Amino acid sequence: MHLIIRRPKDYLNPHERLVEILYGLVIALTITSAVRVISGGGTPDVDLMATTSLGAGVSWGSIDAMLYILVVIFRKHRYTRIACKITSAKDEAEALATIQSDLEDSLVGTLDAEDQKSVYHLVLHAQRRSNKAGYTHQPKSIPIVRDDVFGAAQVFFAMVLATLVVVVPLWIVEPPHLAVLASNIVAFIALFVVGFTWAKHTNILKALFGLVLVTLGVAIVGISLVLGG
Repeated sequence: MHLIIRRPKDYLNPHERLVEILYGLVIALTITSAVRVISGGGTPDVDLMATTSLGAGVSWGSIDAMLYILVVIFRKHRYTRIACKITSAKDEAEALATIQSDLEDSLVGTLDAEDQKSVYHLVLHAQRRSNKAGYTHQPKSIPIVRDDVFGAAQVFFAMVLATLVVVVPLWIVEPPHLAVLASNIVAFIALFVVGFTWAKHTNILKALFGLVLVTLGVAIVGISLVLGG
């Protein structure tokens, strides 16, 4: 008997997952920096840093999970609305214009003009064909499914786990000043890794984007501290 370990299904797009990780890292880094500023030159309160950062990660993870569901609902209703506009268009030219306005900023936009037109016609004919009740009737709505809920759960855990990356050194490293230093180093390394990983999904140089994200993280933390956030 062979034990088969399957990789957990990923319900998020790469940018959705990486954005949540980035938020978690920046939130935790901002809180630890703020507590250190408040403590002045004294011994930093690492327990306060850890509990506040983790609490913020759980809170914002929950909020982002709920917002994820709202975005899913918005997106699916938007698709239904676009489908209604296509099926109710007065002629083929208007229907094709509706399809173009929605798809030209997607992967279809990288095709040449003739291939784009072919895709638009394909979508139009598929929309008409799938509407079995007739071209002038309402298209079916897209329901919220289990994968959407699991996607929200992944948003929550991505945020919390990113926060833990910054918090764990505060728990295990001694003394407090060294713990804070270790936490900051780990946070900036994690930011670099996120940028490096993000760049793999683009044509941007991986190491360069990793450094850009570290710089952006430092800037975000600095702005948050200056503005009292």
